[in-house]
Amino acid sequence: MCKDLLTRLVKPGTLETRALASYPGSGNTWIRYLIEGASGIFTGSVYSDGSIFAAGHYGEKRNFDDGSTILQKTHHRSIYVPRFSNYTLEWRKNVIKDFGGRGVLVIRNPFKAILS
Repeated sequence: MCKDLLTRLVKPGTLETRALASYPGSGNTWIRYLIEGASGIFTGSVYSDGSIFAAGHYGEKRNFDDGSTILQKTHHRSIYVPRFSNYTLEWRKNVIKDFGGRGVLVIRNPFKAILS
């Protein structure tokens, strides 16, 4: 039963950073629930989103590279939206370096991801 599942952070420095990369709307948060339930280890994020933390992803507010979460959420946007103007090509290159090229890529039908 779900009530018997336990999800926790591991000791900082234990795990290497690994991106959970996707286009927004691809189901990244849902996949995080599945990974946390299957592994028993929280996932993290480069964003520190309070609403996702409040929904039970307690790794959300951890420093993404502290080694206490199994995967760390990140998005790479290709559609220009002014509020995301800081996500430049240089930002994208730095994210890849931060994760040492390690990660899981989430792919969803792009038409459905854009509409979600």
